[in-house]
Amino acid sequence: MYDLIIVGSGPAGLSAAVYGSRAGLNLLVLEEKPMSGGQVLNTCEVDNYLGMPGINGFDMGMKFREHVDRMGVVCKTAAVTAVTEAVPRPLTAV
Repeated sequence: MYDLIIVGSGPAGLSAAVYGSRAGLNLLVLEEKPMSGGQVLNTCEVDNYLGMPGINGFDMGMKFREHVDRMGVVCKTAAVTAVTEAVPRPLTAV
């Protein structure tokens, strides 16, 4: 059982994984393809990301993945076709 399942391993998904891991959550990242980074992988040059001027998208995606791997985040390749809640429960703020 996971505390958090993140669908997608683009910049937003992997950022969520970093924050979730730092918060001590047991989490899983599901990625459609066995390559993290999302659409940034198809970018020749990214020059507007703080601290990484002029990096290409593939290298940026690899840096993102290396970061979550160092934190022990589990990433699995899977196609997510639907998300449902098995048992409705009240939402709580943390």
